[in-house]
Amino acid sequence: MASKNKTQVLIGGKIYTMGGYESEEYLQRVAAYLNNKITEIKTAEGYARMSQEMRGLLLNLNTADDYFKLKEKSDQLSESLSAKDKELYEIKHELISTQMKLDSLTRELENEKDAHQEDLREMTHLRTRLQDAQDALKTAERQTAAAPGPSPAEVKDEVKEPVPAAAETAEAAVEETAGADRDPEPVQTQAPQESAEGQPDEQETLPAQTQAEAPAETPATGSAPEKSGSGSKKQKYNRYYRK
Repeated sequence: MASKNKTQVLIGGKIYTMGGYESEEYLQRVAAYLNNKITEIKTAEGYARMSQEMRGLLLNLNTADDYFKLKEKSDQLSESLSAKDKELYEIKHELISTQMKLDSLTRELENEKDAHQEDLREMTHLRTRLQDAQDALKTAERQTAAAPGPSPAEVKDEVKEPVPAAAETAEAAVEETAGADRDPEPVQTQAPQESAEGQPDEQETLPAQTQAEAPAETPATGSAPEKSGSGSKKQKYNRYYRK
């Protein structure tokens, strides 16, 4: 337990011994405050006619007035300090939230950087493959250009060999038309032969059916061949398409 301090002070022109657990400096400040209040009330009107009791009461009233004023200021300062503490707490909370958002954005940025690096690697790989494909294409083109090709005479023969499909169709149409214009051969019927017993055979000769004339197809050239006329015109028409 702290020891009690004692000191002599001057109050109202008299020396008093003050004691307390505070320091001697603090006790001297209290004595100085009382001396200032006594000096202050002495300047008040009618102080000289007041009794000693009234003078003491006036000193106490002024001291109490100073106390409440200072207490009010202290309360205001305490409220202001509480408001500042609350504002500081909100600022700290906002700072923490902002720091968390910043950390999240930093992680997202790192992920975006990794994805970008992966895209760059993929793009480089695709460019390499494209360059390889272009090199292979150029090599194939050079090999194709260096390989011996067919001579012009062979190409000419290959062009002459195929027969146009329209000429073949026209030739077939002419042959069918020529066959249809020919007169059908007469059908001969044989008399039924008698068997050994003198009776006619049960088998009978059926009359032959003539084939219906098929309509001639129009040649591919757009002109229909003549149906009537000698065989020389048909042969000439036929030779024309065969040529």
